[in-house]
Amino acid sequence: IPATGWKLLIVVPTETIFEPSNSLSARLNDIAWLMISGMLVFYSIFFTMLYKQSKKMSISLSEPLKEMDEIVSDIAKGLPVLLKNEFPVKELYSTASGILQMGTQLESAKTAREIATAELNKRTEQLQMVFDVSPSGYVLVNHQSEILLVNNVVSNITGLTIAELLKMSEKTFWDYLSNQAKSPLTHLENAHDLHRIDLIKPRLVSLLCGMNEIYLPTGDLLGKLYFLYDITKEEEANRIKSEFLTSATHELRTPLATIHGYAELLN
Repeated sequence: IPATGWKLLIVVPTETIFEPSNSLSARLNDIAWLMISGMLVFYSIFFTMLYKQSKKMSISLSEPLKEMDEIVSDIAKGLPVLLKNEFPVKELYSTASGILQMGTQLESAKTAREIATAELNKRTEQLQMVFDVSPSGYVLVNHQSEILLVNNVVSNITGLTIAELLKMSEKTFWDYLSNQAKSPLTHLENAHDLHRIDLIKPRLVSLLCGMNEIYLPTGDLLGKLYFLYDITKEEEANRIKSEFLTSATHELRTPLATIHGYAELLN
């Protein structure tokens, strides 16, 4: 106080001064903890629901995929396939229906192929039976120069089994015959040409060989049919006939000459 020179000193407790600040700080701390607790509860609920939804979606995807895998496996095994359940995911259901339709088509194609194969085997057996009763040897070759059919006559001529002959190509077969013949063979190139083959192994055989080409209606070459006719007996008969005629001519020459001489004397 200027007039008296006194000084006024006011003493206030610290708690009283900081009480509003401390009270506000406590309230803010309570609010912060409430917010943190609320966020924890919120995210706990959120992640729990997210996990359940993810699991549900995973099941809704995995089950159809598992069933589709079973369908594909059944198709591969040739078993009948059916769609057991309708999938909740439209795209997966559409894909599974397509796979099921493909399996049905494959089954139909398999059945048709089996029928065609059985018919082809039946026709092959019939053709083989016709070949086997023929006295001539037959070799059927496709356009890729693979031997498809041979009969027992060819097997007897060559000394090879039918299984061994079927493993040969056209060139290998003719090379084998050439090695068994008296002289190297010339390959048959023109249809209806006839060649004579004299084999010395596995036994002496004379053959008359020819070839016919087989064409499709479109004009494409389907294959070739070779025939081997054994003329050994005919050749032997011709040889005996020639020897008989030679011997008869020689034996008749002397008496005929004598008769001719007496006839000359009588004249």
